[in-house]
Amino acid sequence: MDSIAKLAGVRRRAKAAERRLIDVILQDPEAASRLSIHCLAEKADVSYATVCRLFPKAGFDGFKGFRQSLARDLARAEGNVKRPEIAANQSAMEIRASFCALAERVIESCRANLDTEALESAARAILQARYLCFVGQGTSATTARYAYTKLFRLGIPCAWGDDAVMELMRARLMGEGQVLFAVSSSGRTRAVLECVKLAHSNGATVISLCDYKESPLSRAADISIYTTARDIRQEPSEEFPLMLAHTVVLDILYACCYARMQPAAKSYFDETRSVADREKL
Repeated sequence: MDSIAKLAGVRRRAKAAERRLIDVILQDPEAASRLSIHCLAEKADVSYATVCRLFPKAGFDGFKGFRQSLARDLARAEGNVKRPEIAANQSAMEIRASFCALAERVIESCRANLDTEALESAARAILQARYLCFVGQGTSATTARYAYTKLFRLGIPCAWGDDAVMELMRARLMGEGQVLFAVSSSGRTRAVLECVKLAHSNGATVISLCDYKESPLSRAADISIYTTARDIRQEPSEEFPLMLAHTVVLDILYACCYARMQPAAKSYFDETRSVADREKL
């Protein structure tokens, strides 16, 4: 989003009060787009004057210009993430262009809606966990496995599975001090939700990763991470390429954990890389 990118660009050189204001907007752009100047100032705990000064600095025509720009960006990010139609005899060049453009829109939507506070909370929970279990079904099982292959290399005790019965049994044995990381694009996968229920019943912490801001999974989780602002009533008619956005989220989460584990993280990763390198020709 151009409006969000502009704000992020001025954050580093902004004053402390202006950074608080920018952070409030970046954490939930959709909510910020609906706030009045007084409400935004109150939410960020800054003065009315601070709000008035910030947006011209970032290149907007005042607060009103920023809201208009943000509203356009949100509409574009939410409305343009459908899979392109593939016509008969369409050239590889045309398909490449349409799908690369789609990938850009997916990542933009993810960046605009990703809650950094939720990411921080998730990283904290993972690093404090005695045991971490990733669950998912179908395509989301692939995403869950990707998360597992990243985080076990930091020496974090974790497991992954795509067998529904095994996942349920594993979740039933989880308890306090352990974390269930549930992945479901729709947030409505029955087996995943049942795992969440079982893990919660014994005191385990649940982190969710799904498409929708509002879904059964996001509501059931202790920490909810989502990649779009839609709710389940806005399900697209075309397949949404969620794995791309989810992979980016997991890379960010991995990097957060890596940064907080230094220097141990580098040592663990180097050990696994040395083994992997021996298997290469």
